[in-house]
Amino acid sequence: DFDEKTNVVTRDVKKICRELLKKGVIAMAPDRSLVPSVKRETVIRKEDDGAFIFDPVTDELSAVNETGLLVLSLINGKRTLADIINAVASEFSRVEPEQIGRDVEAFIEGLVARGLVCV
Repeated sequence: DFDEKTNVVTRDVKKICRELLKKGVIAMAPDRSLVPSVKRETVIRKEDDGAFIFDPVTDELSAVNETGLLVLSLINGKRTLADIINAVASEFSRVEPEQIGRDVEAFIEGLVARGLVCV
């Protein structure tokens, strides 16, 4: 329906979706078969108690704790969301798996909304 190339329209739609996610208008569906990947331009610097995440496109800097770093380290473009949740759950056996699932989904949704991770 548009006179633009497919990749231009796809980029624009993704940008709109990120903005809607960021504003809370839409939420990421809990499709645990999704395979998230850290965007190539995202810079992650590991620290003793977590990591800093830098987006050179927006000049935004974020900090995550050790659990956030664990999730980030599991995002490799090959593991599904379910695989990541299961790996985190195996590290935190005292926490209910359902809670871990919700927390990991919310964390990754936040990374997607900020444009650091794509699914």
